[in-house]
Amino acid sequence: MKNKSNIILLHSLVLFFSMSCSKKDETYVDLKKTPDNELSKICFQNLFDSDTVKSNELSFKIPIKNCGKNTIKKFKIVTTCDCTSISKAPKELKANDTYNLELKIDLKGEKGYYKKQILLYGTFFPYVKYINFEGYKK
Repeated sequence: MKNKSNIILLHSLVLFFSMSCSKKDETYVDLKKTPDNELSKICFQNLFDSDTVKSNELSFKIPIKNCGKNTIKKFKIVTTCDCTSISKAPKELKANDTYNLELKIDLKGEKGYYKKQILLYGTFFPYVKYINFEGYKK
């Protein structure tokens, strides 16, 4: 009976991860169809190291700039955890425009080293980029 439960759990995990990965892959595949001459460039700080924190909530305001010549289309920001909330992003970011992302991370229940990540999608190469947040929660 224990082996049957383990097999069911394993199948459930495989199904869960394949579904969550497929959504990312669909977005990536769609963006990859963008012609090279329509791609732009995105500029932002990609690592925030909070060192040691005691607070249960961290807040960030992150400037994200289109430092390319073309408008970034299909711009989308995705969190990887329910503990992370973000401000609504525009669907497009014109050349030289800056979007100030407001982000909050809930660290209640965290203890020790933590690492959180958000994903940025859009018509820039390589179509998806990451912002990482890490530190140590006392």
